[in-house]
Amino acid sequence: AVDGARFGITELTLDGDTLHATRAAYRPVPVPAEVADSIRGHITEFATRVLGAEGERLVRGALRLPRHYPPVTRAVYARDGSLWLRREDGRIRENARIREDGREAVDRWEIYVDGARIARVELPAGLEVHAVHDGAVWGVEVDDFDVPYVVRYRILP
Repeated sequence: AVDGARFGITELTLDGDTLHATRAAYRPVPVPAEVADSIRGHITEFATRVLGAEGERLVRGALRLPRHYPPVTRAVYARDGSLWLRREDGRIRENARIREDGREAVDRWEIYVDGARIARVELPAGLEVHAVHDGAVWGVEVDDFDVPYVVRYRILP
């Protein structure tokens, strides 16, 4: 990891007792200036529409955008007790479903059991994972016409 960047994963009981605590290394990915400017512009535009000129002043004084993308962009707790963490969102990293080399962009997931990483999985970028059960990942994909489909992918070792 760059500069020892790490994030924590803590599993708690319902009473708040710690079952597992793990620290995982990651490579910070900077948010490009043009992405931050676009976000800032959309928020400022909305605030100005709602609050008038005061909205722009309030946003400019209060909006603090992160310098890096988060190391985890989604977490799903599977029925077998494993924790699935989406570590790299292919849409963020590639900013498209198809990469320059012609291959489809993927989301990279890590699977943890009892605080230890046991596997890594690649799934199609943009798949919204809803459940992991009986050797399958269930989710929703959207096609090029924004039509959603419920899909199931088998998990192969």
